Amino acid sequence: MKTPALACLVGVTALAIVVNGIVVDGDIVEAKKNTPLVKCDPTAQHVDVTISNPITIQCQAQSWTSLNITVTGSKDAKLALEFISLANFKAGDEFQVFTEESVMIHRDPLEHNINDAWMPTGLQSVRIIFNKMMESAGSVSMKIHFNCFGDFGRPTFDLPLIPNKGKDADLKAAKCTFKVGHRSIYQVKTFDLAEGSSLTFSRGVEPPFDSVYTTLPDHAIIGRVNTEIVITMNLTNLSQNLSMTVTSLSVKACGSTPPMVRMKDDVEITTSLNGTIKEQVQCAWLLDAGSGRRARLTGDFSPARSSISSFFIIDGGYTEDNPLVQLSAEVQSFQPVISSGRYVLIVLVGSNLSAGSADLTVKAQPIATGGSLFYQGEMTLSTSSDYHLTTYNNESIYVVFGPLGVLEGEQKIAVFTDFMSTSAPLISFDKLHGAFDVSSPASQLRILASGFVNATKVVFKSVPRNSGCMRTFIGAQESNMRQIGECQGDSTWLIRPEVTTPEHMAIFIKVWPNNVKSGIISHLNEKSGTITLNNTGDPFMFAYTVEDGARVELGPQSQDFQMSYTTAGFRTPIRIAPAQGSNLTLMSPFFPGLYPHGLRFFFDIKIDKSSDFYLAMFQTMDISPGDALIFGGGKLNFTGSDLPDDLLLDRQLLENVTFSTSEKNLRQNPKGTYGFRINLAPMAAGGLITKDENKTYALDGKTCSGLRCVYIVDLPLPVDNEMALSINVTVDLPPNKTLSVGDLFIWDGASTLRSPLLASPDDFVHGGLFASRSHRIIIRYQGSENVTFSFITNKCEFKTPTTSHGNGTYTMCLRDRLCMPASWRCDHKVQCSDGTDENYCGVYPPTPEPQPTVASSSKGWVVAFLVCLPLGMVLGVLMTKCWPVARQLLRESRYQQFHDLGDH
Repeated sequence: MKTPALACLVGVTALAIVVNGIVVDGDIVEAKKNTPLVKCDPTAQHVDVTISNPITIQCQAQSWTSLNITVTGSKDAKLALEFISLANFKAGDEFQVFTEESVMIHRDPLEHNINDAWMPTGLQSVRIIFNKMMESAGSVSMKIHFNCFGDFGRPTFDLPLIPNKGKDADLKAAKCTFKVGHRSIYQVKTFDLAEGSSLTFSRGVEPPFDSVYTTLPDHAIIGRVNTEIVITMNLTNLSQNLSMTVTSLSVKACGSTPPMVRMKDDVEITTSLNGTIKEQVQCAWLLDAGSGRRARLTGDFSPARSSISSFFIIDGGYTEDNPLVQLSAEVQSFQPVISSGRYVLIVLVGSNLSAGSADLTVKAQPIATGGSLFYQGEMTLSTSSDYHLTTYNNESIYVVFGPLGVLEGEQKIAVFTDFMSTSAPLISFDKLHGAFDVSSPASQLRILASGFVNATKVVFKSVPRNSGCMRTFIGAQESNMRQIGECQGDSTWLIRPEVTTPEHMAIFIKVWPNNVKSGIISHLNEKSGTITLNNTGDPFMFAYTVEDGARVELGPQSQDFQMSYTTAGFRTPIRIAPAQGSNLTLMSPFFPGLYPHGLRFFFDIKIDKSSDFYLAMFQTMDISPGDALIFGGGKLNFTGSDLPDDLLLDRQLLENVTFSTSEKNLRQNPKGTYGFRINLAPMAAGGLITKDENKTYALDGKTCSGLRCVYIVDLPLPVDNEMALSINVTVDLPPNKTLSVGDLFIWDGASTLRSPLLASPDDFVHGGLFASRSHRIIIRYQGSENVTFSFITNKCEFKTPTTSHGNGTYTMCLRDRLCMPASWRCDHKVQCSDGTDENYCGVYPPTPEPQPTVASSSKGWVVAFLVCLPLGMVLGVLMTKCWPVARQLLRESRYQQFHDLGDH
């Protein structure tokens, strides 16, 4: 039987044929790009080829044992073998490569198929032998190149095969050149080359980055169209390895700035992504500030929410390095940042573009001293210095400014609590205000210094958060601030709450100065408003203005000192206003850590008049028995520690909110997050649905394009505890319409904070049928299209067999009362929280494998990071690295915390 048409012709007699100056034994067909294609019959056992141009050889038969291919090039040829595919070989099969003098230069087993592999030889003539242990089918597809030169279009690049016996033939060094036809970023992952080997990027790469690399490059390479990768290889040394990723970039959308810049002066990168750009956009720029210098970057990024656009500034030359900036349509703030080294990599990705959907401007300036430093180290203050200090999320930064004392002349130091701060500094030192040690309230500090003509060293280190002798507090309220144990020297606590109008607010401080041998409390920057502490154990309360702040200095051998403070007065309403957007956060006073008692608090909530109701999302609820959080003068009360489901609250309920606590403190010396924290988001329309299956509900684009529209479908569970319901919701869009990612979310459960989404955000843009495991779903829509939805219910149950031969019915997780997917049943993995998906599964015991339950954290946070591929995949690692930094920037400890339902 003959093989398919593209295979060789079995039984053809070998003939000598001349085509375009090429002499072969076999059948010749013209291939693409005028490269002749030689089809051979392996049963003929040999193919002899003389070439002066590249040629393709394909050999295939159902049964053969040996194939000998001899290739002779013209004078000065340096033949290179490109193995396109060596397939259907088995253990024991091998191929060998010989020189014209029959010296073996390579021998390799063929147990595994070889695909897309190059082997330079540098020889004018080679003989390749394929041997099979037993007669069987096999195919050989390869190209013979006159020189090692070809086009490259794969996402990964590996070092060509080096003849493993090249030393026996004393092979000379060979050069391979691969041309990449698109703008790309090249990131070397492995670089281990022998003496005489090197890597060069020629053409398409900006000088001086087009140099010869004999060691691992300390930065990525960004090349224009038709960049050439040149590999020079020592063919007598096998201990070599080289691999790198090649990621395509956009050409027209990335502006006119060169992709790689050695900074002598300021550099500006500007680009605008708009509706005329149809393809996915991926841009990258590498900035090199020069040896011993840093780069300071500022700029703006303004993508529309209808697009999936993200922007990164990476502190280093590779995408896996630490991000300095990570922005998206949801988080657009871009304050100045400073690199810790000479290289900065800037990356922009975008898709789903509409007119003017993303504008980017970045200005970079080389600076002498400064940078982003982590955990511990040394700063060099000069005429102009800017340092960003970070540490782990559970630690603080301690800066030793004390030895500087009173500064001289024009020397100035300003300390900011984080990189994004635009308010006044936490503390400033100059010739009138002597320097002292400072610690960060969280994991960041920004240090600006000027006027130091002579380089001045200042060290910093990391210390455990809220411990030790140096602490800083900036929250609107703090409780149970304690010092347990003695300090060897003086200890200093700084208090400056970050609130909206510090000049009109006061810090109310309560002190328990037990066992304080000596100490004073004064204003932060001035030795005024001084209060002296002594050994008394009687608590007292006093107040400073927030603008003045407070500085607590304790002498040696002080211990068991305790203090709490708040910026809210007890007799005046606590004002709750949006910190950003229109969302609100309602918290109990002194939250977290101290539970007030014997007091009644009033809340003055700034309500959005354009909204009829709010969605209440309960993050924390732990109220002592007898105490109550009261909405609407008693229409809705909360107490206890059960975390409520999300609720839709009428706007009028927020006009009269109080929190009453009893005279008796039921918690003895409480610790932890007692009290409550509730996120409130204004809604345009929606409601609670408890029935009306199959009814169609409309989401009007005019109404829902501004504020969000929210519907909560909450169906009663069956009375039978062994039965449950799940919801299948259908979302219909207008014909030929799609939504933007982020317009529609559907949560499978009772909370937008804790329940997972029914599907990925990308799946919602087309509408369709979405299956739930719960009897409750939350639908949130904010878009301009008219959308409708309807739902039907499915019953599930967990009925055990009544007889030894019964089968029972198992479609429900028994304890959770959630309908399980069919794929969960008897798959040897525990996915129900009680393991009932593996009950009654025959002889196979369940395999413990912890799985998320319905109460797990919401997966909706990933929306802000769903960016385009493939570069988005490259950036996936750094995104997970940078997320703790981004979360810290949100300042969880602040009183007016912004929480947007759209982030889920």
